[in-house]
Amino acid sequence: MSTPLVDRAQGATLGGTVGMGGTGQTVEWSSAVAPIEEQVRATFATLDASAVRVAEQATRISDTLEVLDEALSHVAGGNGGHQEGAGFGMVSLPIVAALRAARALAGQYVKQQTGTSLTSWTQFVESSSTMFDDYLVEVAAIRATIEQYRNNQGPLDADRAAVDIGRLTEARWRTEAWKVVLGRVAKLGQVVEAVLATDLGALDGPERDAPSPEPQGLAGTFQRRLKEVQSRTLDRTGDMREWVLRPFVEVRDRVKELPGQVDRLAHEVSLFELLLELEVAALRAALGQVDPEEVRVLGLRVCAGVVIPDLAHRLTATRAEVATHEGWLARLDEVGRSGQVAPEVAAVLRTRYQDGLAGAHARLVDLQERAEPWRRSGPETIRACSAWVQREIDVLSARQAVEGGEVDLSRRALLLRERERLVEATSLISLL
Repeated sequence: MSTPLVDRAQGATLGGTVGMGGTGQTVEWSSAVAPIEEQVRATFATLDASAVRVAEQATRISDTLEVLDEALSHVAGGNGGHQEGAGFGMVSLPIVAALRAARALAGQYVKQQTGTSLTSWTQFVESSSTMFDDYLVEVAAIRATIEQYRNNQGPLDADRAAVDIGRLTEARWRTEAWKVVLGRVAKLGQVVEAVLATDLGALDGPERDAPSPEPQGLAGTFQRRLKEVQSRTLDRTGDMREWVLRPFVEVRDRVKELPGQVDRLAHEVSLFELLLELEVAALRAALGQVDPEEVRVLGLRVCAGVVIPDLAHRLTATRAEVATHEGWLARLDEVGRSGQVAPEVAAVLRTRYQDGLAGAHARLVDLQERAEPWRRSGPETIRACSAWVQREIDVLSARQAVEGGEVDLSRRALLLRERERLVEATSLISLL
């Protein structure tokens, strides 16, 4: 039977000191913090927004990988290569031979320019495309879990929270594994450029000084037909180049965008990982699985890394919404006075814009009230959290120096991303 977590989840506050390892120094901090259940939901809301951004950016890259996969399979002969001459009979043999020769040249040039064979790149793109599709399914599953919590405003369910801790932990490990492919995906532009730079002029055959006698009768007719096809293929390298390279010309511009897209996605995925870790910690705190000191530090991290950035972004968006409606109303007055809009139409639009402005203004007032405490305590909270993160990084470095290669340093990347997030939060305080 599930157990509501009201007693253990509520009433937690953030206040006191954060110790600085064995230095004897402490950082003073004191800020009111929402109950653990509210921290869980606040982190889930920010995690969901990050999941949306990850899905959008990953989908764009996935679409490009799918198109590139088709192009590479075309030049590498990966899909249906055994049927490339089907339907033409023996007449197609020169075409098939020329296409294979073009593929061989492209493969040699790609290997020379990138150090990796065209076949290996083709297999990598195919597997990466599959991994992106699988991870998008993973993100959708995480969002479904988030939705359950956002729709339920009552006490947390202990049984479900325990299950979700396992799911989110697995999702974080799968996220870390999936990130490994991103760096190589960013280099795919080199492959496309290498294929496009392939000199297919080498396909030109030697010039013939004089035509040799041709057989007569049926055999002669067949031979002449073969030579016609050969002339249209082997001797017209421009046509062959277009045949082989057209898919890469079409995908070239999209592939050029991959490095920037991968950088943005990697940055967002790092935040996504951090939020997953915070969410798992918040759920464990709600289940009473962490000691009070960890709960206090968790509250510090949620406030600095989730609450303050979320408030700043929402305030910015709401202020922009207010300004937009005010601009529409001002513009409506101008066009109304000039007679461009009929009075009865202007009245309808004015009511619509005023209603939108009133709603946006009400949300703005609410957000400003929520932001008021953080205008005062936000900088101190962020400094305290930064001190804690730096201490954790220093502890890892010290352990590495003492214990050597046996220390698991996987957490360092998350700590560095959290420190970066705190720098972002510092710059956002002015927007509150």
